[in-house]
Amino acid sequence: MLRKRGGRFRRKRRLPARFDNACGAFEYRHIKQPCCFGYDEVPYGAGAILVARPEKALLDHWHLSAGEWTSDRLQEMRYQNMQAVDASRLQEYVARFQRPRLRRAADRWARLAAECDDGALIE
Repeated sequence: MLRKRGGRFRRKRRLPARFDNACGAFEYRHIKQPCCFGYDEVPYGAGAILVARPEKALLDHWHLSAGEWTSDRLQEMRYQNMQAVDASRLQEYVARFQRPRLRRAADRWARLAAECDDGALIE
């Protein structure tokens, strides 16, 4: 949760949590402040919510899931709408994370997307 203090947003420390409701199961986990980017503000009711861009959602998924993202593991995920991922934005976001494991995953993702029948990365 972000709280505004003195013109800056600061993260309030909370434990990871899981919630189940009529919409599904939701798991909340924390990432470091430098990795808090890649969201669009979307109107919702009387306010707004932050929704991750496709590239950010992929990186968060890869980052928060333990282990190496091999080509086989990526194929097993059966990702859909791969054409919605912007290749240059994905590479920009990977550079900001500064994690070699994510760089390897993104490189493998690009090869998988290029081979995929239902679309490829946007260039």
